[in-house]
Amino acid sequence: MVTVRAFASGDELSLVEAWNRSMPGDPASSAWFRDCVLLDPNFDPEGLRVAVVDGRVAGCA
Repeated sequence: MVTVRAFASGDELSLVEAWNRSMPGDPASSAWFRDCVLLDPNFDPEGLRVAVVDGRVAGCA
């Protein structure tokens, strides 16, 4: 079953791993995610929706 929720602290590594599995031609790093997403002054955790399957982060939108 898929659950969709807001981004939560601690999701970073799982989201980067999901990104890299789904887009191997455009890999992301934890540093990139931090600098370009989390530290963006417009970042809203409620706006980053995270898909979780069986307790594991599967992706985001």
